[in-house]
Amino acid sequence: MVIGEKQVGLYNLGSKLSGSAYNRDEVHLLRLIGRQAAVAVENSRLFRAEQDQRKLAQALQEAADVVSSTLDSTRCWITSWCRWSGSLPGMPLTSC
Repeated sequence: MVIGEKQVGLYNLGSKLSGSAYNRDEVHLLRLIGRQAAVAVENSRLFRAEQDQRKLAQALQEAADVVSSTLDSTRCWITSWCRWSGSLPGMPLTSC
């Protein structure tokens, strides 16, 4: 089973029950079925790859949200500390 130049599978045919060779029409039909099966296999692979990418993107977004939240908390703490320290003698607010 081939898509473009990429082999995506293999099918094996046994002898016909009658013992006769496959005729031209039967070979043609089997090739068509093989092409359709190759498309189905490739579509399945692409779908799974897309699902994996979606899961990775979601995990990265969750990690980015955690980092952003941590940075926001840190920024808030630093701002509060700067305001507090600015009220101390000798600690100008402009140093933050």
